[in-house]
Amino acid sequence: MKFLINLIKLYKIDLANNLNYILFRGDSIGYIVGNSGTILRSENSGNNWVTLNSGSTANLKSIWPLFDTLTVIAVGANGTILKSYDRGQTWVQRTSPVSSNLNNIISGFPMDLFIVGDQGKILYSMDMGESW
Repeated sequence: MKFLINLIKLYKIDLANNLNYILFRGDSIGYIVGNSGTILRSENSGNNWVTLNSGSTANLKSIWPLFDTLTVIAVGANGTILKSYDRGQTWVQRTSPVSSNLNNIISGFPMDLFIVGDQGKILYSMDMGESW
């Protein structure tokens, strides 16, 4: 059982997996990633969460919805890079140039993305995560 705190509200999510990262895009759309490929999405400011099927068993460490609001990228253990083109309904595994853990993803400009990971790894994409 995991708990999320949203200012004054406490939310309970019944999951066996650890949750590792939460991010909201704007006021209402939020994503959570966790162990064993766990990805959750909220469309109402965290009041309700839907489990998304990532198709992965990797421990996910970070997630980033791109500015087009459809594309979402999640990263995690052993170089895992997952990408969705439909707000997380379906996911595809992208080719990673590393096998070390990837810990965080962020964008610098609308199409530029950066990932940092173990052993000093820094990955860069200039095409919305199609190649690294």
